[in-house]
Amino acid sequence: MDAAIAAPDPRPGQTTSQRAPAARRILATGLALGVLADIALHAAPDGLGWTLWVLALALGAWYVTRQRQSAATREELAWLATAVACAAAFSWRDSDELRGTNVLGTLAALAMFAMAAAGLPAPSVLAARVRDVISAGIYTIRDLVVGAPLLALRDAEPGNLPAVRGGASWSALRAVLLTVPLVLVFAVLLSRADPVFASIFRLPALDMERIFQHVVIVGAFSWWSAGWLRGALLDDTWRPALPPRLPLRLGLAEVTTSLGAVAVLFAVFVALQLRWLFGGAEVVLATTGLTVAEYARRGFFELVTVAVLVLPLILATGAAIDDGRVARRHQLLSLALLVLLAAIIASALLRMRLYVGHFGLTEDRLYATALVAWLAVVSLAMSFTVLRGRAQAFAAITLISGFATLGALNVLNPDRLVAQVNLTRASEGEEVDYAYLARLDGDAMPTVVQALKLAAPSPETCKAATAMRSRWLRLRNISWNVGGRRGRAAVVDGLSADDLRRLCAGAPPAGG
Repeated sequence: MDAAIAAPDPRPGQTTSQRAPAARRILATGLALGVLADIALHAAPDGLGWTLWVLALALGAWYVTRQRQSAATREELAWLATAVACAAAFSWRDSDELRGTNVLGTLAALAMFAMAAAGLPAPSVLAARVRDVISAGIYTIRDLVVGAPLLALRDAEPGNLPAVRGGASWSALRAVLLTVPLVLVFAVLLSRADPVFASIFRLPALDMERIFQHVVIVGAFSWWSAGWLRGALLDDTWRPALPPRLPLRLGLAEVTTSLGAVAVLFAVFVALQLRWLFGGAEVVLATTGLTVAEYARRGFFELVTVAVLVLPLILATGAAIDDGRVARRHQLLSLALLVLLAAIIASALLRMRLYVGHFGLTEDRLYATALVAWLAVVSLAMSFTVLRGRAQAFAAITLISGFATLGALNVLNPDRLVAQVNLTRASEGEEVDYAYLARLDGDAMPTVVQALKLAAPSPETCKAATAMRSRWLRLRNISWNVGGRRGRAAVVDGLSADDLRRLCAGAPPAGG
């Protein structure tokens, strides 16, 4: 029994003579990364600063790996490259939703590098289960929070440094630390007591708010960098994954009732979808009182939520089973759920097609569609991996397909695609919501400006053009984001005062 529950041996650690210098090297690298973050985020905002810092972090990880006399593996290099690519996309695209997703992609890739470098909870994403990936994320968060203090106070062995044990350098440092505060305190007091003395010992004017900002940025990024590097490249404690089974145990009745009821519910829903799919507008109008367009508009995001919840449901219930007969029943019902989920996903995508055809495309609709498409891939992967006893491949397929979806979104340029789809509706005689297009981010602006220059004068085009020019004239500090720079140039240089006067002919502009 003890052998069955004993934890595996931790990964081999470094000797004491190797560990302390490696810890000090990581501390120095973390401090350098903190200083670089402060410089980059202030000197190159709007994306490039983040990109440069992530690139420096990747190079720092590569440097520390080389210094520990072990070359980085191909998987480790691939995850670092993925993190840098996501960070580069952050300064490439000017779309708030996409930029936020790119940041999440960067953090996920860094967490996977830490798992691959540590070899725990799994030596590779190709050998990892879902619980290993979740555990890797949890350990990365823990390293970011507590890694730096452990590194500085324990791993680096500060008590064994020659300067701490004694010597002239330590005495000089203590003398400086004691003298400077005393001199400053008494100089301030005496300066206030005598104006002549104050003119001699005048302290430089300090912007304490700005100094505080620099200290916070340097400290935070140094802390996070050092903690992450320690967890990935130095920590030799055992990092178990989440337990393979939940404390709760489900029997045959619970599994059959719960999953069976959900499957029946899905089957009824799919059958109703087939009615309107083949019956058309007449069936929808007769049964719901809605047109096909209105019917398509309702429920799409609810169907997305259903698709998101089914996969965790199957994984969670499977983790609460330890009986072979119950596991087989769970497998059959889960497969039925995935088949029905495929039909629900197809219904959601068809609804979105009708939805866009009648009401146009928005960023939310585009990202929800991309999420549904990714969930379709994950569902198919689950049916061929988890439900066939090959759960290790499922986590890898989920992660890789997720990064592939993110890459595809960056290549497609969502904001520009939204603008193009909506403007195409104008050639088909549909109304264009120029007010919405004017609120899109920089990637869409060249397309929108080109359309406005060809549009007929109207109150809508006048308000959109005026709002765009007013907005982008105010945004000056965007030179470090490629999409933002192009968007501002398109509006400021391409949408002239003559264009505004033409679009606003007979309709006074809403602003200057």
